[in-house]
Amino acid sequence: MAHEINTPLGYVASNLGTLREYAERLLALADTAERLVSGGASADVWAAARSGTDLDFIREDLPTLVAESNRGLGQVSDIIHALQDFASPGPTETRELPSAKILEEAIHATSGSRRPGQALVRSYGALPALQGNPTLLVEAFKALLDNAFRALEGAVGTIVVRAMPRGESLVVEVEDDGCGMDEATRARIFEPFFTTRPVGEGRGLGLSSAYRIVLSHGGHLEVSSSPGKGSCFRVTLPLPAPR
Repeated sequence: MAHEINTPLGYVASNLGTLREYAERLLALADTAERLVSGGASADVWAAARSGTDLDFIREDLPTLVAESNRGLGQVSDIIHALQDFASPGPTETRELPSAKILEEAIHATSGSRRPGQALVRSYGALPALQGNPTLLVEAFKALLDNAFRALEGAVGTIVVRAMPRGESLVVEVEDDGCGMDEATRARIFEPFFTTRPVGEGRGLGLSSAYRIVLSHGGHLEVSSSPGKGSCFRVTLPLPAPR
């Protein structure tokens, strides 16, 4: 997590140093322009002063530095919010929920992660209701779907969302035909802050939060996976007792 935070902070700090240098040079150029105008200097003198400031390069580079710094600060903010979400218990209100609606909300929320050539297949019909917190359960399934899309690594592939009642439980599977995981990765996949993504591209909180949410609802979350053969995350949640 320290690496995750230090990466955006590092280039924001570097950019701010460059911005300070640019500002000093631009202010010096403004002072020179004021003196030249008041002294009636020739255009050649102004051209020489302008050239020495490298104004054209600054004009091109400055917006990029500002945009990159804003992105870096946004990343820091996202990381802090993720930590807050992970550390707080979140909403505790529970009620009876239509299971299919929970899945549809999670699918809709992650539709932007889907790339051309990637398909999502629903394999469920009418489902029994769940007892739980809608916000937390949607977040858990969003994390599983987001992980599945990333496992496709930008390539053509398919994600299947299955759901079916089984005894006194509802079983939901999110399966992808992506890169899969080896045994060492699979053993750590639900650990907080563990990620297989490069530094700066993942916080390692999505799957651990999903795991915690499922457990808090009296269920369990497991995964089966092999390298090159995709992964299947299986959520089992208790159904409300019949009235």
